[in-house]
Amino acid sequence: MTDIKIIFFDIDGTLIDMKKKCISEKALETLQRLKENGIRICVATGRSPMQVPRFPGVEFDAFLTYNGSYCFDRHQDIFSNPLRREDVRTLIKNAAGLGRPVSVATKSRLAANGADEDLTEYYGFGGVDLEITDDFDTVAEQEEIYQLMLGCRKADYTAILEGTRAAKIAAWWDRAVDIIPSNGGKGIAIDGRWNLFLL
Repeated sequence: MTDIKIIFFDIDGTLIDMKKKCISEKALETLQRLKENGIRICVATGRSPMQVPRFPGVEFDAFLTYNGSYCFDRHQDIFSNPLRREDVRTLIKNAAGLGRPVSVATKSRLAANGADEDLTEYYGFGGVDLEITDDFDTVAEQEEIYQLMLGCRKADYTAILEGTRAAKIAAWWDRAVDIIPSNGGKGIAIDGRWNLFLL
């Protein structure tokens, strides 16, 4: 068997207990032991870089954020896969047609064009407040968008994606979704992007 060199951990429901909203002592000890044994530990999450929690005594080696759309370590970007600008426009229009606000995610910020109960609660899982911004249209049009979030139900998925060319839904909750590039996802990012990081 080959030696393990790197391990990826999801945050919500894996490192952080969804009910207790914190990391267990056992999980914390496991992370520390892995580091002591020379294994690189990385976060793999749908969260933004700003929402990745810090744990006492643990320093992650790399971060796979926005469901694999933006990956980096402490020194450099490892992988960047933003949504197509045309798809961002279409998704915002489709969400408006459903009466739903959206939030867009760049490397360094989150911006929303409104709020509803589902999107607000979805943000709460990551421990941040939903921020409605005056410059939403500028951000959505001029910055690279790695993920788009909105509240919805499964019955809305087809309408949300209608007219997009390279977007897909990543969902773990029944009241909101992350929308990422169709050629993306945590598994795809892990499979193809980490050889250089291990050298």
